[in-house]
Amino acid sequence: MSTGLASSRHTLEPLRSNHRLTQAYTQQATADAAEFVADQVPARNSEIWLLLALIAFIFFLLKFLRALKAEPQIGKPEPPLTLFQKAPCLSCHYFASNSYLKCAVRPTDVLTTRAIHCSDYCPRYKRV
Repeated sequence: MSTGLASSRHTLEPLRSNHRLTQAYTQQATADAAEFVADQVPARNSEIWLLLALIAFIFFLLKFLRALKAEPQIGKPEPPLTLFQKAPCLSCHYFASNSYLKCAVRPTDVLTTRAIHCSDYCPRYKRV
């Protein structure tokens, strides 16, 4: 019987060593796969962030160009009224033909469309 046990031990020894080698290869393959996945994930993640940054840059560039195109009229003088429009300034008491100061009350609104509804309008000659 002892010979039977000894022979079975000898046959089990290669199987055990095979099992150990298989475990070692499996662990190494798992570690390599995890390392490969770890190397690949940030690359894809950085590509996504780069794409999002590019889209955001293009969006803000278009907004900036539209803002330049539709420049507001701040600080630009309003065009004077045409002859066909009725300007109350010409018959107002505060209006003067002076080229430096045409109106003493509202110098920025003289002969413009804002002067049509001027709250400080005072007729030059009052009818009795």
